[in-house]
Amino acid sequence: MLAWQTTVPHAGMLCRMVDAGEIFAEIDASAGMVRFLEDPEQYTSTSAVQHLNATIQASFALAEKLESINAQVKYTRTAVMLFLPSVLLQACFCASSMCCMK
Repeated sequence: MLAWQTTVPHAGMLCRMVDAGEIFAEIDASAGMVRFLEDPEQYTSTSAVQHLNATIQASFALAEKLESINAQVKYTRTAVMLFLPSVLLQACFCASSMCCMK
C-alpha cells in the first residue's frame, strides 16, 4: 500500500475500481487528489450497444426485484405490527394470576 493510500479515504477501493475499469480516474499521489474522467468508450459498435442494452435491462430487472422485496418487507412489518400487540397482551395476561393456560 502506498503512503497516500493511508491518508486518502477509500483510496484502495478507488485504485481497485480504476484497475478493473469500473471507473475512470487519474490519481495524483503527491497531491492526494483524484480526477474522475469520462468513459472513453464511444459506444459506436454493435457489441457495445448490445452490452449497454443488456446492462440497462439488468438494471430494470434489479429495480423490479428491489421493489418486490420492499413491498414484502412493508407488508411483513405491517402484519407484525398488527399481530404483535395481541401477542404482547396475551403474554402480559398469562403472566398474571388470571391466565387460563396455567
